[in-house]
Amino acid sequence: MKNMNKNKRKLAVAEYDDADVYDFTDQSERGDNGTFENIEIIEDLCNILKRIDSPALEWLNKVEESLKDIDYFTELEFTDEKKTQSLNYPLLPQVFHLLRECLLLHHWPEALKVFNELPTISVGASRTIWKVGTELLAMDGESNSDLMQDLFNKMKIVKELNCKEVVLDYVVYLLSINDSNDAIEMMQVKIKKPSETNNEYLNSLHKAYMGLLWYLEWKKACDSLEKEKTRHEESLMGSQPPSTSRVMSYAAQKKNFYCKAIACFEEIKDIPGIWDMFIQRHVELLMHEEMTEDALKVLTNYVDNNPENLHAHKYLYKFCQTNYPEKDLLGQLQTVAKMCPSDELVLDLCSKLMKDDVYSALKQLFKLLDYSCWQDKMKPWKMMADCLHTYKVNGKKKHEAEYNSIEQCIKFRDSWWPTYHFSDYRVTTDCMIPELNLHKACVAGVLYGKDSVFVKTVKSHLNRSETKLLKKYLSTADT
Repeated sequence: MKNMNKNKRKLAVAEYDDADVYDFTDQSERGDNGTFENIEIIEDLCNILKRIDSPALEWLNKVEESLKDIDYFTELEFTDEKKTQSLNYPLLPQVFHLLRECLLLHHWPEALKVFNELPTISVGASRTIWKVGTELLAMDGESNSDLMQDLFNKMKIVKELNCKEVVLDYVVYLLSINDSNDAIEMMQVKIKKPSETNNEYLNSLHKAYMGLLWYLEWKKACDSLEKEKTRHEESLMGSQPPSTSRVMSYAAQKKNFYCKAIACFEEIKDIPGIWDMFIQRHVELLMHEEMTEDALKVLTNYVDNNPENLHAHKYLYKFCQTNYPEKDLLGQLQTVAKMCPSDELVLDLCSKLMKDDVYSALKQLFKLLDYSCWQDKMKPWKMMADCLHTYKVNGKKKHEAEYNSIEQCIKFRDSWWPTYHFSDYRVTTDCMIPELNLHKACVAGVLYGKDSVFVKTVKSHLNRSETKLLKKYLSTADT
């Protein structure tokens, strides 16, 4: 079956370059049988995938056929089709609302039922048929490869779809089932439609994915080379003479794929856009060849081109942390904290700030602990307890302005932090981690007094040594 699938894909690649472009609507106007046959094929495809009935289908019976609108999955440039639809074709916008809701809620059986109705719409549904069809078929991976191939063959020649975009979607599917060979073959076929080859964004995306494919081949070559080197070393110790030809062959393949991948990634590195997945692979390739400075330039350039992309700043920080530990990274961490106060790198920032600026660290920790994902994490509560201890020991006289700013942070949270972090429920929830409750009790004691209900409740769950430590810490609460 796998060989049959591969043969079918190869045939599709061969037909792809010479395929005629046609429009379903044009065929229906001419009275050809092609449209009817194509609709039947897609309906059969959907029928195969039908599973169970659902109350959601009752919604479809209530739609008003008099309303007309355009497919929500259609790009903005199809405004002329919207006009055509409004004049000539009765579309049901509720169908697209329903389909979108089914997809967002992962109601796959209901989505398939609604999807089955789309081929009956003459104009504006092709993009939805392709996008939703590929998503539904990809749910079962390789088992639907034949159906995906059939859908691809039908949709790649539809006039209102961009052929290059359809190919890219199909390539992503091939990669998801680990079929990189067919993906490379598909990507290397030239598209003859001039209007599609002039799309700069799709050209850049095509080049990026081509680089990703060469990167995957490079990874395979690296693995093969390591295995062959191991065999070579074992043969040196045995009676059989070692063979260096295979080692040299894999080394040559590795170098070849490396050069191809780098060439592709170099073409997109200066283009503004979100290229996270490709930038990471580009840096990995460069670091494999110990080109640290070049990798740093790539990441710095990516930050400059995408100052609002949080991942760009995180990639640069983590790279510098590993390769330039002596570099001052405080500014990068402050940028990350400003963009995302709940990011885990905020803890790195607080660790650095606690050495010289405990007040700034406290402000960051207050913001961090506003987010529920940190409610039961040990590290931020321990850091908060340590910072509050310093804050109380220093007092108001030494740093009045900073002290007042922390008081404002506390006052802002007075109305909701007690129930959010320091309720009886939180004590019982966190009782399996006594140390966490201990640190939270230290914080609650400084903020709300050592006689607060939360502190008293926590004490009842602590052992003697932990209770002694808590009392010692809370002695600062009255200063």
